[in-house]
Amino acid sequence: MVDLVALTATHDAVEAPAVDFDWYVPVTVTWPKRQRLLEPPVYRQISWHSGLLELKFHPRDNDLVEAVLIFPDQVDIEDHALAPAPTDPNPSLIYRLRQKRGAEGPDFLHVTAHLDYLCVRFSTKVVVTWLGTDPVLFGQSSDGDVVSMCVRWTEEERRRVLHIAR
Repeated sequence: MVDLVALTATHDAVEAPAVDFDWYVPVTVTWPKRQRLLEPPVYRQISWHSGLLELKFHPRDNDLVEAVLIFPDQVDIEDHALAPAPTDPNPSLIYRLRQKRGAEGPDFLHVTAHLDYLCVRFSTKVVVTWLGTDPVLFGQSSDGDVVSMCVRWTEEERRRVLHIAR
């Protein structure tokens, strides 16, 4: 289990991530800080059945610098929009690997293809708050845990990804 915590950046504004959808790796989200790393990132993964969510963190400050989804066997396809609305859209939010981890539990990974977002849930907790700004939003539970990541996509990107998933 990977614990993420959302923090407000104090000295550096967080730059918008690059998002890439392709036929082989459905989505890769890369923050500009990843491109400037001179050493390997800290790697964590969430695996479920044959699916995998790779999370890469800055080796010194533990900031999330890249997220890569490799599709699980099962993708729930919804024919309606998710339309998440951030309660406090803050472009300077950073997501960091929590230093003090909770009890280890089994991995959980659930992928849903909405019309407007590809949503990856990595906890069974309910999302009560959306954080961040488009194209990447994170869902937070009532106890403050970051439990999902949603990435906005176009109709063409959705069609390309779902063609592989079916």
